[in-house]
Parts: sequence; structure tokens; C-alpha cells
Amino acid sequence: MTLETLLATWTKATPAQRREIGNAVENAFSGKTKTTINRIIRRKEAAMLLGVSVKRVDQLSQAGILKRIKATGTSRAIGISEASIRALTEQIEVSA
Repeated sequence: MTLETLLATWTKATPAQRREIGNAVENAFSGKTKTTINRIIRRKEAAMLLGVSVKRVDQLSQAGILKRIKATGTSRAIGISEASIRALTEQIEVSA
């Protein structure tokens, strides 16, 4: 993850995500193993990135292909894991 990406996500980050970002930066300068920061993508944005409809994103998440992220104490998903979207797009690129 680049510094530009970290700075772009900082304003939208929760306190827990800010701690994770801080740890990632600290690890980058201390030579420890890299920590990846999992960004949460809204369903509409995920649909745009994948070139499918929002309904198809919902179907992919229900099938377990995309990972839904839920806020603590709620049953509703707040978005889709960026890592699962990347994994799906890499899998599509390899099979194409």
C-alpha cells in the first residue's frame, strides 16, 4: 500500500482503521512484515469496478465469492471487502 492510498483513506477511516494504518506505517519504517489494510467498498462502487449490476454484487456476496463487511452489533453489511474484489478480478484475469 502506498502513502497516497493511506492518506486518501485517512479521512474516511474509523478509529480502529486509523490504528491499523498507523501500525502499517510503523511496520514499513521498522522493517517488520507488511500489514495490508482492507478497505471497504460500497456495493455500487464494487459493481462499477467489476462491470456488473448491484444485484449481481449481492448475488456474488451471497454465494461467498465476495466478502461482506458488517459493523459490530448489526446484521446489515456496510460494504464489500476490497481484498475479495481484487481476488475475484485476478481470478478472472488468469482464466481469460
